[in-house]
Amino acid sequence: MNGRRPISVTFVCWQAMPAIFPASGTFVGGLETAAWLLARSLANLDGQADRVQIVFRSNKRNNVPVSQNVILAANYDSREWVRRDVSSTISKIRTNLISRSCFRLLWQMPYLAATWPFRNRDLISGESDNRLKQWTPDVWVAFGTSLESSAVMLTARNQKAHGVLMIQSNIDLDEQYLSNPDDRNAYGELGKNCILALRNASLILCQTEIQVQLLRERFHLTGVRLPNAIDLQPWIDARQSTTKKRNSSVPKQVLWIGRYDRFHKRPLLCLEIARRCPEFHFRMVINTMDPKVQEEVLCNQPSNVSIVDYVPFDRMMRTMSESDLFLSTGDKRYEGFPNVLLQAAATGLPIVSLEEFDRFFLRSEAGIACDGNIDLASSSIRDLLNGKRSIDSTRVMDYLVTHHTHVAIAQSLRKLFENLPISQNI
Repeated sequence: MNGRRPISVTFVCWQAMPAIFPASGTFVGGLETAAWLLARSLANLDGQADRVQIVFRSNKRNNVPVSQNVILAANYDSREWVRRDVSSTISKIRTNLISRSCFRLLWQMPYLAATWPFRNRDLISGESDNRLKQWTPDVWVAFGTSLESSAVMLTARNQKAHGVLMIQSNIDLDEQYLSNPDDRNAYGELGKNCILALRNASLILCQTEIQVQLLRERFHLTGVRLPNAIDLQPWIDARQSTTKKRNSSVPKQVLWIGRYDRFHKRPLLCLEIARRCPEFHFRMVINTMDPKVQEEVLCNQPSNVSIVDYVPFDRMMRTMSESDLFLSTGDKRYEGFPNVLLQAAATGLPIVSLEEFDRFFLRSEAGIACDGNIDLASSSIRDLLNGKRSIDSTRVMDYLVTHHTHVAIAQSLRKLFENLPISQNI
């Protein structure tokens, strides 16, 4: 593309609403916060007049057409939200987690049956997304490999536009997709749809060097590394505005953020580490995913662990700054590069992680990677919180400024867009 003319870019992130509107009251993950940060950073680059839009699913009609120079394209479908609620409720019933929401089925099921002819049809593997046809940007951007992202890439191809796919996890590049394309991964995505997303992208952006390598070795495709971005200032401000009043009788606090699962965030490992560090308090901010794991966590919760099911993103800075250490138990086979590591580092928290991610701890010295060793993680927490070991906050911040600031990442992203051939949507 000609870098001297404005570029029209549409980000598609169906779950981004709580990142855009924190008061919406639903959990927001790293993918959603990354999408919203990239969109608004690109829209606010100095000297550019790009048209930046984000498409997301909304549970109400959106009366805010533009936010921070990003056009908000909310896809509102009340029937879709009812259907998702029914699916969640049925999942709870199957795992014996009965709640008041079960009684809503008495009207929801008949409602869905009666409105079935009027509902949007489900996406079909190998086809574009009809919901997106009303827009014709130069560049479509989707996140991760899935049925939805493959439909975005096919929409771009059908429009003779560019489809940019941003890898979000190592599971996006699972080699099993090639040998077993009709099998589903841990998130329920068919391997063949993940392959479609990869093979129909004009440009594939990877978070880490290992992802670039996996993409080349497993799929014979070329990827470009674009590090995760962070807007440092809100996290720095939160750290500076929070005064930790430490009483010797109040235990220091370890923060953990994730979801109920056995394979990715692994909250049960956090409980195990908490048992080995009874002198510290562990606060878990944990989103519902697997009801069976949720039940197991709640039944085995140690006395030094408190569980919060949701913290709005605009309050996460304060939650971080009120903590003394961040613990990560994510599995590198499923993680890409967790944004939460950047957020914890920017807040000045030492980090203990069971895994190393893209040599982040080696390069930044923001904490300790324990190579999956729970005993080492426990002793590292104890050493850091008792003052036997420490991190150099100035060095950590210098690393973040050099490699992860949102403005620099947005500038790199725009240069990559400029190097794409001219879109026929001009």
